[in-house]
Amino acid sequence: MKKIIASMLLTSIIHFAFATEKEVKSKIKNVTVFLTGAEINRSANVSLSSGNQIIVLKDLSQYIDANTIQVSGIGNFIILGVDYRRNYINTSKNSPEMKKLQDSLKFYNEHIEENTQLLDVYNNEKQMILANKVLNGENVSFEPAKLAELSNFYRTRLKDINLKSLALNRKNKHYTNRARVLSRQINELSNKGNTTTGEILVTVAAKSATNGTLNVKYKVSNAGWVPSYDIRSKSLNEKIQISYKASLYQNTGVDWKNINITFSTGNPNLSNTQPELYPWYLQYYNAYKKRARSKTLSSGYNNAPQMQSLEIADDEEYESTSYEQKADSISSFTKTVNNLVNSEFKLGMPLTVKSDGKSQLLILDEHQLDAQYKYYTVPKLDKNAFLIAKITGWEELSLLPGEINLYNAGTYVGKSYLDPSETQDTLEISLGRDQSIVLDRKTIKDFCKNQVVGGNRKITKAYEIIVRNPKPEQLEIEILDQIPLSKNSDIVVSADEISGGKLDEKTGFVTWKLTLKPKESKKLMLKFTVKYPKDKRLSNL
Repeated sequence: MKKIIASMLLTSIIHFAFATEKEVKSKIKNVTVFLTGAEINRSANVSLSSGNQIIVLKDLSQYIDANTIQVSGIGNFIILGVDYRRNYINTSKNSPEMKKLQDSLKFYNEHIEENTQLLDVYNNEKQMILANKVLNGENVSFEPAKLAELSNFYRTRLKDINLKSLALNRKNKHYTNRARVLSRQINELSNKGNTTTGEILVTVAAKSATNGTLNVKYKVSNAGWVPSYDIRSKSLNEKIQISYKASLYQNTGVDWKNINITFSTGNPNLSNTQPELYPWYLQYYNAYKKRARSKTLSSGYNNAPQMQSLEIADDEEYESTSYEQKADSISSFTKTVNNLVNSEFKLGMPLTVKSDGKSQLLILDEHQLDAQYKYYTVPKLDKNAFLIAKITGWEELSLLPGEINLYNAGTYVGKSYLDPSETQDTLEISLGRDQSIVLDRKTIKDFCKNQVVGGNRKITKAYEIIVRNPKPEQLEIEILDQIPLSKNSDIVVSADEISGGKLDEKTGFVTWKLTLKPKESKKLMLKFTVKYPKDKRLSNL
């Protein structure tokens, strides 16, 4: 057997230059779509003659990465080599769609030509009748009966000519409009046909005539998918529903018709070379003084405004706490497979994706996850409470960074963004404002003071925060406020009263975590004193 194969190889090499090309049609079996790019699997049935021949798989994408082409076969033949080339020849002229358009255009043009000829005949007849009428009127006198007969003839015949000419003109107008539309379609298809296509050439050798199958796999660009999510909550006692969605697009030049598609979280365009660590050498640099900046509470809530401080305590960045009736969907037919380095979503039903670059939104997976709910508010900046869902178990879902659409009790409440690399064990998502919770923050004038003691001025400010739970169920609420900070030794800030809240000395934030029973109200006091030289002024107190 080895001698036979060796003999075939030798013969193939000798006659390689004499191989003839044979075009075959191939079909897409399935597609794996990556975040950027896609892998196409095609198959083609081939009928081989004895000797060397080049099988040409035509009408492929021009965006094929030639380095990724893999070919295997089934049958009594040997695959000698694989090549890739681009075809710049217009092939759309012979397509069934083009032939249909051209036949229709020919039909309308022929009818326009026939109607134009008939209109010319009617016009000549009309001119002859009118000329004869003038001639008779000038040279001949008629009896009244004869004149009436001639008048009736002229009237009847001219009416018939005019009506038929009118009908023909209307038909020609309609035919001309249709011909104009068809011409535009033919031009568009011709331009599309002028688009470069790709061709894979597979050189094979067969000892005798045989039939077989070629399986071809390759990667293309101009395709991919973008992850996004819908997060829905119904009530404080129910689980959170997460819908994992994919916005699929492709503009490869080839339609994917009724095929099985797999979505992969991998990205083959990223480098797969492991990083190398080099020695770290220290060196001097010229230090400079940073400008004092006001800090922003990084919260992930919609419309979260900026909280201020008297002055920056130091130049380091503070680490803030981040809060963040349907029919069956295609997700019911999706199978999730977790591989060593990525995950795949295999759709259980075929799809058609046109090569037009338009996004097609699909729901890949849906999950019900446990969630704990709490409310969060910063009454100094916004007298509304925000409902927060603390979601657990999300780590097993192979989530990718993506935009989130938020729904609460069936109502769209806004957008957020999910970045799993920055998320802790618990995923916190804001589900929007709850304006039914009563919140107020007001100045307590009786406790506010502005006095001079020796060489210093002491300013005391006091605020009362009122929160009420109008709901029939118990709720958890976190309230955030602040006292000012100072990095100047002449400016001293002291917290006089925080009503059991927790003060973060580093940020100046005061946090209260309360449990409110149904219809229960609570009052909190925030009081602080600032002492500074009396000959100075503070700009933001």
